[in-house]
Amino acid sequence: MEAYEEYSFGDNSYNTTPKTYVQGGAFLAFAKNLNVKTREISDFKLQAQVAEKKSSTYGFPLGLADGLHLDDGLFLVEFSQDSDGNEKANNIGFLRVTKSAANGNDPLVLSKAVQLYGGKGDVGSVVMEHPRLGLDTRFRLGIKSGLNVETGHAVGLIEETTESAFLLGIDFSYNLAPIVNVSQMFLDFGFTFGALNAELSEYAVDNEVVPFIWGAGLGLSKKFWFGRMNIPVGFSYGLESLSFASSEGESISFSGLSTKLNTGFEYMINANTIFNIGIEYNLVPEVTKITFLDSDGDEVNLEDFYGDDFLDYWNKGGYQYLGNDPLSLSGLAIRAGIDYSLGSSSFDLFGFLDPLKKY
Repeated sequence: MEAYEEYSFGDNSYNTTPKTYVQGGAFLAFAKNLNVKTREISDFKLQAQVAEKKSSTYGFPLGLADGLHLDDGLFLVEFSQDSDGNEKANNIGFLRVTKSAANGNDPLVLSKAVQLYGGKGDVGSVVMEHPRLGLDTRFRLGIKSGLNVETGHAVGLIEETTESAFLLGIDFSYNLAPIVNVSQMFLDFGFTFGALNAELSEYAVDNEVVPFIWGAGLGLSKKFWFGRMNIPVGFSYGLESLSFASSEGESISFSGLSTKLNTGFEYMINANTIFNIGIEYNLVPEVTKITFLDSDGDEVNLEDFYGDDFLDYWNKGGYQYLGNDPLSLSGLAIRAGIDYSLGSSSFDLFGFLDPLKKY
């Protein structure tokens, strides 16, 4: 519990218990949510007139001293009046900050933003901030092919060799741009869950066995924009696992370290939502751990049955009934889904990075 005796944020540290440590994260998440919600009120939004314009790039007198950072979003707005004479701001375009000026000592220096979509503005137009947390969620549905799970690999729980699985992926992506000064650079933490596309054996059906794959990883990604479209490129490293679990509590899992590379095509639907279609290659060089749990949840030592080199039975293939080729969890996935930019969150994931923002 020593890790929870102190809660740190920026240059400040506080003595905590495990309970108050969790409360610290919750309070910080609440404060960040409140900050965004307050800045969504028109009277509190950062706004400025465009001082210069060149092609799709706009310059305006806001900057770091005002809390504006690299990659922050801005709406290009026009003001109108309704029938009651009330002024209304109409969003006509969306911009992303490409340079946040260090205006603490020089209030005349200009920040720059490039237009991603919408109607064009000019000198004298108004830009208005679009406050977000700097954290995106990414949802992906897809199918992964290239697996090799033979009947023997699955200890007789499937009828024939399986080469594919259906996937659901959820990523949380923190925008590192204000820290590393590289636009659209993200730190990604992702989790994937999927159903093995397999025909179960009679024994597996009778014992209500469920075959599934799952994975978790941490990585980096970057998006290369042109207009409201972009090409994402990402890399992550983590764990990949294939499991068979029965209703009686017995399970067997095959796990290995995983490297993932992905790319694709994205289209910005609106300021918060992006559509994605892409491919991802997942390399799992070998199975590094096999875990068998009996119906009581106790782990069975497989070395007692196969010896010290029992992992070779699955990694090399050709051993008795286990399969002619090695068990392989590697494969190519085709995925499609949505990225959504969060305006609030119930937890403070990656919040420890916020004090590092300087660009």
